[in-house]
Amino acid sequence: MTDDAQTVSDRIAFARQARGYKQHEFARALNVHDSQISRWERGLTPRLDALRSIASLTGCSIDWLVTGDGKGPEEAAPLPPAA
Repeated sequence: MTDDAQTVSDRIAFARQARGYKQHEFARALNVHDSQISRWERGLTPRLDALRSIASLTGCSIDWLVTGDGKGPEEAAPLPPAA
């Protein structure tokens, strides 16, 4: 992880980008409105259920999303090839 990802919002953006998602794709995969991703990446901390979904989708731990400790997206299994 880069030293730039020091907040929850930074880590959400980093995890999304590390897994190759654009904001609208990430929103669709999480079943939220596109603007919600933008809010999270600008500083609004997601609720626990959303953090669980983000962690599951990006392959990182909730602990990493919240504190920066634990399994980040660079340690996650590679994504399957696009069909």
